[in-house]
Amino acid sequence: MFRRKWSALPADPAFPSDLKKLGYFINDKDEIRSIENPDYYFKYFISRNERYNERQRFAFNQAIEEEIHTRLTALGLRKILLPLGTTDPRQPHVPIFASRDMGADMDTASRVQDPQGPPSRVVVIFGETAQDLGVIAHRVIGGPGGINQGSMVSVVSALLQQRASATDAQPPGIILANTGQLLWWEPPKHNHLSGQDQDQKQDQDQKQDQVQLQKQEARAMTRVGFDSAPMRSAVHEGVLVDLDVAGGGGKNRVPGNGDIAEHVRYVFETVVPALVPAGAKLDVVAVGDAADAVERYFDWGATWARWRDRIACFANVGGYYPSWEIKCEGFRRFLREVSCPFFLTL
Repeated sequence: MFRRKWSALPADPAFPSDLKKLGYFINDKDEIRSIENPDYYFKYFISRNERYNERQRFAFNQAIEEEIHTRLTALGLRKILLPLGTTDPRQPHVPIFASRDMGADMDTASRVQDPQGPPSRVVVIFGETAQDLGVIAHRVIGGPGGINQGSMVSVVSALLQQRASATDAQPPGIILANTGQLLWWEPPKHNHLSGQDQDQKQDQDQKQDQVQLQKQEARAMTRVGFDSAPMRSAVHEGVLVDLDVAGGGGKNRVPGNGDIAEHVRYVFETVVPALVPAGAKLDVVAVGDAADAVERYFDWGATWARWRDRIACFANVGGYYPSWEIKCEGFRRFLREVSCPFFLTL
């Protein structure tokens, strides 16, 4: 009888989520360059085995995401876990960023220390579903332009230089939604290193290093990140996505944020009422397929009646929602008279 042990399977490639350990550094132009040759940017193709390329990019993107989040925090934003009230990061959640001082959830001491009060305008930004939280374009982050220009760091920095309104000198509040990382990923419970093989020839120190690299904490991911996440071995077919839409559960589903439509609804109907003062106007910016999701959400009579007096601006960046499919006449009039469409050029 033939028996294949877990320890006999080839290990899934593992790379540290650290720019320096990956062989890169951030130069004085805020661009990521190779330590070995500073004239070169990120190199994706390091192997003929595509799995090695994917796993290296996964670690590279995680390192970039951590750097971006550090910079956003330094600009005064705070990370909030959805559903609201989630305190255990090991439980399924979707992270977003929001300004610290928008007023609706400030305690009494904070209100006393802030004589200006809450901002009169809040900018809500929905990025593309293919991007991690805070990322605009990896081709800019990992190439000419640099981290700030290719991420929400530049957008937030610009917004902080604005006035909330003609009568409100403080900058507007900011909410960065997360339409991309809506899949909850959990590390595999065992991998090829879990079995004990008395005949194995692998050095124990190398084995321990491999185990440490394979260790990942459960977290929310994009679809691309989910496919590139660690597997039990390098020869597994992939990671099964368990959403269990019919049953309302699934281990990879985040409650209330199972897809982009649910996330947009949750942001407007739960996050905004909890964080934004009732009198503040909303400027909504949506990119790509997120713009289509926002339009679908507003394109309903009862929904638009609830939000029409608070939406001051809707910037549609690269959306493709057909105008002839809009059913709500009030929302159609708003798009024609107030909204700002932007078309991307390559």
